[in-house]
Amino acid sequence: MRVTDATTTLLALPGAALATVLLATCGGETAAGPGDTTYSKDLTWTTQRNTPRPHELYAVWGRSSVDIFAVGSTIVHFDGSLWSTQVALSSTAYLHGVWGTSATDVFAVGAHGTILHYDGTAWTPQNSGTDSLLNGVWGSSGTDVYAFGSGGTGLHYNGMRWSPVTTAATQSLFGVWGSSAADVFVVGQSGTILHFDGSTWSSQPSGTTVDLLGVWGSSPTDVFAVGASNTILHYDGSGWTVQQTVAGDLTAIDGIWGSSASDVFAVGGSRPFAFSPAIIMHYDGTRWSTSRLGGRDDEFYSGVWGQSGSDVIVVGTSITSYAGFYDAEAFILHYGRIQLDRAHLDPVVPCVGDLRH
Repeated sequence: MRVTDATTTLLALPGAALATVLLATCGGETAAGPGDTTYSKDLTWTTQRNTPRPHELYAVWGRSSVDIFAVGSTIVHFDGSLWSTQVALSSTAYLHGVWGTSATDVFAVGAHGTILHYDGTAWTPQNSGTDSLLNGVWGSSGTDVYAFGSGGTGLHYNGMRWSPVTTAATQSLFGVWGSSAADVFVVGQSGTILHFDGSTWSSQPSGTTVDLLGVWGSSPTDVFAVGASNTILHYDGSGWTVQQTVAGDLTAIDGIWGSSASDVFAVGGSRPFAFSPAIIMHYDGTRWSTSRLGGRDDEFYSGVWGQSGSDVIVVGTSITSYAGFYDAEAFILHYGRIQLDRAHLDPVVPCVGDLRH
């Protein structure tokens, strides 16, 4: 996604001034009271930052709304005011997953067995013992962390070292989430779902053969898995059921996160040049609905995390081709309500939905 020079300049503004200008033309402002210059904006999606080209972002995790990490071809961090680059990676070390326990204990995983750890000051590599692509990372604590990836690769970290995890999976694994150390779900290629009960890994029938790319739950009896062909599955503690799937649909749902069982966000899009717009979906406990459609066919959203249902971050990438060369541009979307100061409203800045080439 590309913004105008004017918008790019405004992204450098601090705090309230930036928030004021970004939503100036989105409409829907209502005065807080007679004579009051403070306005409240309805919940909406806005662009927080467009990273320098070329960059790709695949995953996001945060400890709070003022301490958020996003990873891909770079590592960027949000401190509540600005996104800043922490690490610029080589094209051979792209990161696909990020998770942590605190501001001083964050893990990122990716290509060629790359595992990086952040201690609050710097990112340092950890020995994974594998050269496999690692796609997802999650843990119940800083001494109980899992990473999974290609060819059924599984790793466990005990606070000191990473060691192999033995499962029956031979397919590539993409997402991992758990409600506790004794309740861990892993999803992967061809409908693969694994479950760990604290002592044994077992396979669970998913009812689908599509690739499953992400997993998240609000409890052991309320778990969602998402994947290719616009597929969403739900687990109620006894079995998996298909909530939606569209055979032949080019949209892949990559990421899922929620604040509760009745407030869940799922994000995805087509792979490059498949000509299916990026999509953000929302579940209210009863049904799924479209929250936002991307404006271009070369966009896809791949990661989502939130502090609450009214403070959500989505990361993604747009990829375009010029005479056989590929160009990538990452973007970060925010869903929330921002206080507007009437004195700073500027009618020339576009809303997120208007950011087009």
